[in-house]
Amino acid sequence: MRKTALKFLAFLDGALVMMLEITGARLIAPFYGTTFFVWSSLISIILAALSIGYYWGGKLADHPRRFSLLLYLFWASGLALTALIFLKEPIFAIFANTYGNQYWLLVISTILFAPVTIIFGMISPLILRIALQGISDSGQTVGQFYAVSTIGSIAGTLLSGYVLLGLIGSTAILWCILIVIGFEFFIAWQIQANKQIQHLILLALLFIMIISCGLFIKLKSKAYVADIDTQYSRFLIIDSVRQEKRIRSLTNEYGFAQTEIDLHQPENLTSKYNQLFSTSIELNPDTKRVLAIGGGAFVFPQYLAKNHPEIQVDVVEIDPKLIEVAKSISSLRNYQILPFITLMVDSFYSLLIINMI
Repeated sequence: MRKTALKFLAFLDGALVMMLEITGARLIAPFYGTTFFVWSSLISIILAALSIGYYWGGKLADHPRRFSLLLYLFWASGLALTALIFLKEPIFAIFANTYGNQYWLLVISTILFAPVTIIFGMISPLILRIALQGISDSGQTVGQFYAVSTIGSIAGTLLSGYVLLGLIGSTAILWCILIVIGFEFFIAWQIQANKQIQHLILLALLFIMIISCGLFIKLKSKAYVADIDTQYSRFLIIDSVRQEKRIRSLTNEYGFAQTEIDLHQPENLTSKYNQLFSTSIELNPDTKRVLAIGGGAFVFPQYLAKNHPEIQVDVVEIDPKLIEVAKSISSLRNYQILPFITLMVDSFYSLLIINMI
């Protein structure tokens, strides 16, 4: 039973590393995009941090009080992850002037993700060393633990990418990882009765208090109107005041609003991006049909439907969740203008291929 529980800890540790990596890429996306530079930087930093953690954890694994050290590491990893949750936005703000310079990605990835990943790496050798009972079966034990940890990594990757990102979002995943770390702590605590158990309980209670205070602060001080993850991207909804107008912006790239809405007069085009589209219609007064590739917040399709009802508007949007977001932030929820708009939830490329066949 003891070895099975330790294998479960190894499984969770492998899963949490990959959940952190997948979520990290989504956190960075609005500021640096989703290019190969982002993935190369993040993967490199995660692997480097794990290497450091394995090395330091290997040194700690031969310590006679290795089990107490394992419990302290679970506590430290939770503290490091809590710091990541609350410091990620200030850190992105500090490095705002570096957006577009891909080399700064290495610095930001190191600051955000290296500390907690190093601790995750230190945990693995300690779990393995505690599980080893003798030399005779050490090879079999090591192989089993590597296999279980890798299976955990696969599970964490698939769970994050296919389910959690679109379902609960990147920040909520970080809170889930924090909860699982607390769960690991108490599993390890149950495995081994320790003389310093009262001291460790106090640390666990302090950790829970930190999380509770952090949740309260997080709920009271939201940086955005909404921070929404879908299967395709992470979207930020930001309110601002410009020329005495209250503007709501939808963006998935820091510093560039995909679309803007005047909350008092949503039918007006406030962004130059949409105003250029409007100019193209004025220059082509005989336009009968318009194809919009990507709906965004549907500001321009709604503008056409209201001001040029003679024009048939076709909108192709691949992300169904983005359509729900648009309904919540714009007058798209007023369906009286939608008869002039044909909405297709699909990829433009797949529609193009179908029409070519």
